[in-house]
Amino acid sequence: MALGLSPLEIVNKGKYPLLSKAEHWERVNLSEIADVQNGFAFKSKCFSDTRGIPLVRIRDITKDSTEHNYTGEFSKDYLLKNGDLLVGMDGDFLASKWRGNKALLNQRVCRIKPKSPFYDERFLFLVLQPYLNAVNEETSSVTVKHLSSKTIEDLPLPLPPVFEQRRILAKVEELLSDLDKASESLTLARKQLNVYRQAVLKQAFEGKLTAKWREENADQLESADEISEHIMQEREAQYEERLPYWEQAVQLWKSNGSKGRKPTRLKQKPFAEISSEELGVLPKQPKGHLYTYLSNIGDLGRGKSKHRPRNDPKLFGGQYPFLQTAEVKAADRIIKEYNQTYNDVGLDQSFLWPKGTLCITIAANIAETAFLGFDACFPDSVVGFTASPNLVLPEYVELFIKAIRVRIEEYAPATAQKNINLTTLENLVIPICSLGEQTALVDCVERVLSNITENEKEIERALRQSELLRQSILKKAFSGELVPQ
Repeated sequence: MALGLSPLEIVNKGKYPLLSKAEHWERVNLSEIADVQNGFAFKSKCFSDTRGIPLVRIRDITKDSTEHNYTGEFSKDYLLKNGDLLVGMDGDFLASKWRGNKALLNQRVCRIKPKSPFYDERFLFLVLQPYLNAVNEETSSVTVKHLSSKTIEDLPLPLPPVFEQRRILAKVEELLSDLDKASESLTLARKQLNVYRQAVLKQAFEGKLTAKWREENADQLESADEISEHIMQEREAQYEERLPYWEQAVQLWKSNGSKGRKPTRLKQKPFAEISSEELGVLPKQPKGHLYTYLSNIGDLGRGKSKHRPRNDPKLFGGQYPFLQTAEVKAADRIIKEYNQTYNDVGLDQSFLWPKGTLCITIAANIAETAFLGFDACFPDSVVGFTASPNLVLPEYVELFIKAIRVRIEEYAPATAQKNINLTTLENLVIPICSLGEQTALVDCVERVLSNITENEKEIERALRQSELLRQSILKKAFSGELVPQ
């Protein structure tokens, strides 16, 4: 974090004036009316998804439940109760009241414990976020913004008389009541759209969305055995097609005196058959569909970044785009932007994936997907998938990954940073059908998802407007303009 100004200097810039309309109000640092308690760095080896006491991390403070529980020993000093005021100390610096039951306060989350009879706790909750926002705007950072407890303690808050605090609270609650109800309705609609999206994806890979297509194209449907034979023949054909290129590369390497790295031996992975036991627990598929492993219908490979340290400056500053998991997650299906580039030294210890490669994240952000909009390098936290063109559409695989993303995340162990491995993706069981039916499925799903996305954008715009109105109301309240003095 780089905070060039003190909290008082930030406020005095005019973003959240304290005394302009309320000259009789005092100014008080937060530390004078509340204690700030930092969370504890609990051991990640004691995290659990199924047992223990809930562990509140930054991502959990606005919820009523947590992603992880803690099974180790802990001090009661870090126990939270419903209604405790929390502040996330990384990212957006959000203030929130804990809505769950007994839980533990994790590191990078702090608890604000009011201690003054002259400051209404409800007033403190309302007044806190605008001042955190002001600090956030003045905090620079290369990656994630960080907030210190000292900065929180130094926040210069307004101190109206208690009776005036309660008058302001009554007016604010009156004005925000309808606004909150509208925001809740919008938030619920957003959740429902996400549920609808997952329902559409689920039905797509159960064959329900293309039932009419199969009726109209019954003469094109293959049996499971025919599809399986087609996959094996295509894999053999691809191997035979690639073999001369590998042999040519080896001959060129020898003619150059066997200098540098010898071309990696071309290997053909055996066709992996799904056992009858595994098929027995999978949902039944319609005629013309076959379950197979993802590795049977395309090539999967982890990105490369062999040099250590990975952030060595001598690797960067060239012409080859270099991507991370965050850029895959942020992309709208196609990656069009990048923040870093490799030079020739960086490329030599990495690999340049071609435009159109499907990127799948396997660390931090699990199973996020996007297509490369340009040739690029990426580290081993991203897997590249190249579809066998006569077997599967890459868009079909991308939609399938979206459909089962939650299930893929469950394969990740409960560690500080979730991750899966290449084998997890290779062993994904995917239902395969003809290219014609895949095309019909992709067209149908993309139309529906496009409508859902547009609705979500409208909701986000409405929520942003609601938040701007909220901040305007709060700003007037805390500068003494909302109620007569």
